[in-house]
Amino acid sequence: MMLRKQGERGSSSIALAMAIFLVLMTVITVYIFWAKVWWFPPAITDLGHEIDSQFMRTLLITGIVFVAAQFGLAIAVYRFRDRGQKVTYFEGNNTMEIVWTLATVVLFVGLGLYARNSWAQVHFVGAAPGTQALTESSVGRSLSW
Repeated sequence: MMLRKQGERGSSSIALAMAIFLVLMTVITVYIFWAKVWWFPPAITDLGHEIDSQFMRTLLITGIVFVAAQFGLAIAVYRFRDRGQKVTYFEGNNTMEIVWTLATVVLFVGLGLYARNSWAQVHFVGAAPGTQALTESSVGRSLSW
């Protein structure tokens, strides 16, 4: 067991710097997605618009959860910093673990059910009647120079 020297405590400035870093990185990440710095090309089909809207819905919901989690982490880093106090052991809260696990399941299953029509159109609907399919073939050869 390690003993502390008299008056040895954690630094508030380090905890504050870490909290500010977390907030700053979160704000930068949100800006990159909000400004669409790196983004997809525009959709050229109706199905592409459906898929893009589902992606934006998923991104918005997970983005809100991400921002809340990062801000919560920054608050926890600063609030529960080392002040020289004796460490307390925390067993956990089974009810909260069940609640946030079920909330995650409901969220992603709900998003999946909401997008099932678009997914089914991509995988199960054939070409429109009256259109001709284009047949294409390619041959690959290794070291054919």
